Amino acid sequence: MMDAQKLKTLVLTRLRAATLDDLQKATDVQREATADAIHEEARSEGSKDTRAIEQQYLARGLALRVEALGEGLAALNAMSLLEFPVGSRIALSALITLTSDQGEEQRYFLAPAEGGRQLAINGDVIRIVTPKSPLGLALVGRSAGDAVLKGGIEWEVTHIE
Repeated sequence: MMDAQKLKTLVLTRLRAATLDDLQKATDVQREATADAIHEEARSEGSKDTRAIEQQYLARGLALRVEALGEGLAALNAMSLLEFPVGSRIALSALITLTSDQGEEQRYFLAPAEGGRQLAINGDVIRIVTPKSPLGLALVGRSAGDAVLKGGIEWEVTHIE
């Protein structure tokens, strides 16, 4: 089994790389949408022709996505990996194991961005959760032995690394 700090470093490295890749792709698509929005063929041909407006909305939405990805990447790059000795409370960079009353285990990494992403590492699935998400909000400040509700099921925080 991999040391907790090495595992967290690997999770953060992969998360940064995936976010950078998404940012590059989104930037390319956004540039293309912006070019399409100002292209002469997008010009309105009548009062009911909304192509130009739709292209502008799409370009603006993509620009907001690019901005959010950039901010998320900056937050990930600035994040330090903390150590969590026994008795610690959950905070950013914690690797958390939750266990259901049926014995099912799930692992989460608390990050400032990219919530909802899943990473497969050494056959283990690690889900990214942010403090702004319902689960992340419920986890922040908890300690091992505390319970949280997830999907209507009570889960116990069994391990914090």
